[in-house]
Amino acid sequence: MFTVLRSSTLRTRQNAEMRAADRRLLADHARLAQGIGLLISQAARAGVVPNTRAARDGLSQATWERVLRPYYVGQGEPLRGMQAQSPYAAVLVAGVERAVKLQVDWHTAMLRRYIRDERVLAWLTGPRPLPSPVRETIQDSFAQWLDPRGFKLADRIQRMAVEIKARMSRFFDYHIGKGTPGPTMAQAAADALTTGERGARPYGPQAAYPARRLLRNELFVAGGYAMQNLSQVNPIVRGIQWVLSPLHPKTDRCDVHAAGGPDGDGVYSFELLPAHPDHPNCLCGLFPVAVARPAAITAALLAGIEQGDAY
Repeated sequence: MFTVLRSSTLRTRQNAEMRAADRRLLADHARLAQGIGLLISQAARAGVVPNTRAARDGLSQATWERVLRPYYVGQGEPLRGMQAQSPYAAVLVAGVERAVKLQVDWHTAMLRRYIRDERVLAWLTGPRPLPSPVRETIQDSFAQWLDPRGFKLADRIQRMAVEIKARMSRFFDYHIGKGTPGPTMAQAAADALTTGERGARPYGPQAAYPARRLLRNELFVAGGYAMQNLSQVNPIVRGIQWVLSPLHPKTDRCDVHAAGGPDGDGVYSFELLPAHPDHPNCLCGLFPVAVARPAAITAALLAGIEQGDAY
């Protein structure tokens, strides 16, 4: 569990979960690069891919049909509800589940920290299996949530895959037009899909960046929503604090949020908390703030338990 309940501790655990998802995605992209390298070697003649439109389009389409689409999208939609239908969707769903579990563990640690009465603690943390319709509703709500542009998760995955397809098409146009030898091009494709190519490229050296960006964003959003939902049912939490990320690059609305709230310390009631995240690539976190008198909450809960109160 957690020994110190600080926002920096929670952020460290969140970053660790994101790095674990990044590593899994990196390993997958290394395997994708092997498949693309094989297609390049098959298309190369006398060591290079012919500099013709037919060769470029053929290699680009083969890469999409045989490598990229099966991984990102699968045979149909990448998601059916919250059931992954593609390898990429499986990485994303697993990451979301871990991000939500982290928040559950954090709130459980808060209860164990502040609730001293074992009877109340057992009542609060005891197993409560969710009815099947409730579980399905929770899963479906995440899959159906619309981003500010109006796209649900399956749409966002498909659009991301098309963006990577376009990046790889520009990659092939550049290297085939330049006459890059097949083995060199295959290595450049591997770099583009994993660590990134060295030096400036007119098409951008990070072909797989959209996949990593979407993965990190979905994990971050899921963790933030889980934090808010759990905070509202955690009797020890009195509000949620907006905490600036150490990587916060410049002053924006997040600075206003972090200095807002009734006391100017970034702590808000559940109703007044600003929309989170505030902007694309926002890494500012949410942190639950405990009540000042947990003993009074414990006493009220104990009284309710003794009376058979459904609260």
